[in-house]
Amino acid sequence: MDISADIKIITAMLDKVKNPSIRFSIIELLTKLKKNGVDERISTEQYNQELEEARAEYKRGEFTSHEDVEKDAAKW
Repeated sequence: MDISADIKIITAMLDKVKNPSIRFSIIELLTKLKKNGVDERISTEQYNQELEEARAEYKRGEFTSHEDVEKDAAKW
């Protein structure tokens, strides 16, 4: 299995997801893939920064409803 190809696919999917919590989950997965499965913790500062970015996206309306995610997933 080609990890780089997987990361590209997941990144393309991430571009379509606007829900902050789903985006954060995908980012966590990407982080794990990039580290080849090594589960390392991020710093508190990085966590807080990512959380603030997600909140800002949500406030700007940059998210996808659960219903829309289900519709998109049905097309996979």
